[in-house]
Amino acid sequence: MEFFHPVTDFLSSLRWLYLPEIFLPKQSAAFVEPSIPRVNEAGLRLIKLSEGYRAKPYYCAGGICTIGFGTTMDADFKPVTMGHPTINLEIATELFERDIAIFSAGVLEDVKVEINDNQLSAMTSLAYNIGQCAFSSSTLLRKLNRGDYQGCASEFWKWRRADGRILSGLVKRRALEKELFLS
Repeated sequence: MEFFHPVTDFLSSLRWLYLPEIFLPKQSAAFVEPSIPRVNEAGLRLIKLSEGYRAKPYYCAGGICTIGFGTTMDADFKPVTMGHPTINLEIATELFERDIAIFSAGVLEDVKVEINDNQLSAMTSLAYNIGQCAFSSSTLLRKLNRGDYQGCASEFWKWRRADGRILSGLVKRRALEKELFLS
C-alpha cells in the first residue's frame, strides 16, 4: 500500500528543478500542444465593415455613444461621450485592436469547447456588437458549450434587433457571422 506524504512528495516533485535539462522527461512526439484560436483577417474585416469608421462620436442604433470602429471606451477606458474630440484613423485602429483583444479574450474565457479561428472571429464580432455580458449569458454560448455547434450557429439570427426593431444591417451582419462560424 502506498502512502501519500505531503512533504516528501512535494520535495520529490521539485527534483526536476535542480537537474540539467537533459535529464528532464521528454514530451512524446504524439503530444501536440493545442493552439489558441485567434481572430483572423476575415473576422476583423467583418467587424470593421459592419461597424464602419466615424471620426466623430455618434449614437449607434442601440443608443450608445460610439466612435471610430464602434468603440465605446476611449484610450483611458472612459465612456465615449458626444463631447469627445474627433479621432483619426490611426487612433481608431489602435482602439479597435485593443477592444478586439479584450472581447476575444472574453469569448475564449466563456467558451469551454474547442473552437477554430473562424468560430472565435464570428463570436467575437457578436460579443463586440452586443456586449460581453449579453454574450456570456446567451443561449448561443450555452448551446456551444454543450457541443451543439449547429445549434449555436442557428442562434446568431436572434441578435438582429436594436431597441426592439429588426435592423437590416444586423440581419446582414448575423448572416455573415453565421457563415464565418460554419466555415
